[in-house]
Amino acid sequence: MFIEKKICAERNLLKLALFLSFFPIVLSGPIERADHFLKQIHNSIKFDVQNIRKGMVTFAWGLYLKLVIADRLAVAVNSVISDYRSNYMKGCEIAVATILFGIEIYCDFNGYSQMARGSARILGIDLINNFRAPYLAPNIKEFWRRWHVSLTSWFTDYLYIPLGGNRKGIMRKYVNIVIVFGLSGLWHGAAMNFVVWGLLNGMYLIIYDMCSRHNRGMREKKELFGDKVVKRFVTFLAVDFAWFFFMMPDLKEALSALWYAVTNFNIPWIFSGSIFSMISGKWELFILMSSILLVSIVDYVEYYGRDWVEAVLRQRIMIRWGIYLFLVFSIILCGVYVNDYQQKAFIYFNF
Repeated sequence: MFIEKKICAERNLLKLALFLSFFPIVLSGPIERADHFLKQIHNSIKFDVQNIRKGMVTFAWGLYLKLVIADRLAVAVNSVISDYRSNYMKGCEIAVATILFGIEIYCDFNGYSQMARGSARILGIDLINNFRAPYLAPNIKEFWRRWHVSLTSWFTDYLYIPLGGNRKGIMRKYVNIVIVFGLSGLWHGAAMNFVVWGLLNGMYLIIYDMCSRHNRGMREKKELFGDKVVKRFVTFLAVDFAWFFFMMPDLKEALSALWYAVTNFNIPWIFSGSIFSMISGKWELFILMSSILLVSIVDYVEYYGRDWVEAVLRQRIMIRWGIYLFLVFSIILCGVYVNDYQQKAFIYFNF
């Protein structure tokens, strides 16, 4: 049964127009639900300095994710994608580029989402948090509860549940998962590499569900720290392998690059120091690694349900302003500003 009657019809044309054309989310989301958005604008939105402060910090964090991390990674990833057939390139470089792309697309899209949330917060509107530390998820099911939350919930409510969800038997459930993720791939683009990306993620979910059912009757034991790390690492690798098909321009190129990576894999390359040239030097690598560490810390805080922006605003003035200045000067000094910067649009602007 379709979800219905959650809210009454909006009869105020101006409020409806505001919902449909709200500029922070009109390009790439988050996909805001009418019941959440309209409920806020029906209440009187008052000027609030705290909203402005929180919005500005959130917006600055999104800008940091985009300019300092995502665009820096894009330089390395794009050079590998465009030149993977070169005689000097090793399969390891394609593998490293794929891992970097997984981080790039997260920082790129999460950066946009945070900027949208920040600008909306300044105006007194609270948007959905579209990313909830997805790469810390211990399994693929948890990952999809935390990645692009607004789109995942939309597909769940308006496609998976109307198809029958998990109410019509296990085989029908698996068919529904395949349909949802196949169409999710097509939503990103009418190309087979996106379909393969979607079907891979659907297959991951089916395998995880099968394993969960098999282990359900087993005696539970305390999970060790090493087990938690391994689960998250394996989940990240599985998701990242699917990103490989998302990264390449089409399925033919993806299969060609995958074959090249497997047949020309050269493990000694990793220890040769050549990775410095791939990242454009040791200083660039230092900026990148320290920034990724910072993102990991922020995600760790959010993973356990804490609002890091609220925590920052509660600090003493010296600490607060130290964080503000760090974000501003990092964006100015470490942001990737090059002649062709206009070509580094947000990745999700293509969908």
